[in-house]
Amino acid sequence: MPEAESEPTCPLCSKPIRAGMGTARVGSIVAHLRCLARQTGLRSLELEERAAELVRRARRATAESARLRTEGTPVALTGRLTAFDAATRRVKVGVIDLTVPDDVPLGDLRLGMSVIVTGRRVGECLVATAITIRPPGWM
Repeated sequence: MPEAESEPTCPLCSKPIRAGMGTARVGSIVAHLRCLARQTGLRSLELEERAAELVRRARRATAESARLRTEGTPVALTGRLTAFDAATRRVKVGVIDLTVPDDVPLGDLRLGMSVIVTGRRVGECLVATAITIRPPGWM
């Protein structure tokens, strides 16, 4: 019986490691090769699953980034019209140049008016989506 007690036990499956069995030793730890192979296979499946999730997240992030690049980043600004050209549909609010699409009405805009502009930044360009004239005395 003393021999049975001296047999090492596999830390992965808790079964005894008998002489002649395939084993691996890492430092003072000895385990069955089949247990290590199973453990490695399970870890590999976990890593594959995690990698697939990371790829899905990266694809979603790439699609969102592309959407934001095409739609542009929202912007809002307020100030006085310092330049206004109805023919080219370009305005300048303070020192900021904006392009005004055809679907945005120019109404009664005149130089020096206080306005609120909302729009989008597309690349380096600012595109106005709405221009509102601020009432006199509005803060």
